[in-house]
Amino acid sequence: MKNFCKLFGIIAIIAVIGFTMTACNDGGKDDEKDGDNKENGDNGVITVSQLPEFPSGSNPAVTKEAAQAVLAELKENQSLDSIIRDGINEVIDEYSSEYSDEKGNTSFSNKSSKDGSVKVISFSQIYDETTCTGGFETIKGYWGTEDYKNVQFAVGDKGIWSNNLNIKGEFSNNKTEDGITIVKGSIYEYKFSDNNSRTVTTAGTYNNCKVDRTESEKYYEIFAFTVITSKGSVKVIIDWNCEWSRIGKDVGYFFSEDDVYTETVKYSGSLKVYGNNNTLLIECEITNEESFFEAWEMIGYNGFN
Repeated sequence: MKNFCKLFGIIAIIAVIGFTMTACNDGGKDDEKDGDNKENGDNGVITVSQLPEFPSGSNPAVTKEAAQAVLAELKENQSLDSIIRDGINEVIDEYSSEYSDEKGNTSFSNKSSKDGSVKVISFSQIYDETTCTGGFETIKGYWGTEDYKNVQFAVGDKGIWSNNLNIKGEFSNNKTEDGITIVKGSIYEYKFSDNNSRTVTTAGTYNNCKVDRTESEKYYEIFAFTVITSKGSVKVIIDWNCEWSRIGKDVGYFFSEDDVYTETVKYSGSLKVYGNNNTLLIECEITNEESFFEAWEMIGYNGFN
């Protein structure tokens, strides 16, 4: 197992490692253009024709080799981390406290970074404690102290809660850093949800009670952008989904290495790179954790370190 931080440092995904790598295909087919590009995910379809057009004089790639040269510069430069992250993080940091309620739930829309380059169309983070009975209700008042260790749990006590994070943003102006320019109109979307449930099967304290426990997480992310470098320009659509779950029976309050549980993870998505006339030049499938990291590393994104 491996923990790795996701964008913005807001959440973490837990996944299983040890999968095989999916190779990239040469997508240089003249007949795959515009609306022919169907993207994965449950959040609609983004086509290459919806991306910003290549600015005049930007030298769009016309071959796979030219597109690879642009990606190589992105990888060497590694500016996408800060280009994506900084503007959106700036907006989230500035407005989260203003638009948070007493439970810490946050929601706002149509707010821009100070330099005007990035606009957060919508942001929400909602935490829902659907059901907390018995010890699960009591323990909420003891976090931050040592007293939580003495909370008693009875058979049948339940804890059910969820967390949902949604971010949608766009580049409202060109943004340049270290010679890399993301073109106005490029878009970014991220969705995360997790659900947890626990039912006490053996009474006891926080340290020795036993529970049936289920955790599940879902991730969706897409970054669709037109980029200009000294080597030329391309259009990129990278998207991925991940569904993860872990189910344990008669385990402690938290999972440990000694617990018996079933864990599953499923990835899907792709990286697609387009050149002149919206011709698909490079395509990589995302089918597992290894191909997930491979795809992001190809475009020089290092925000997972």
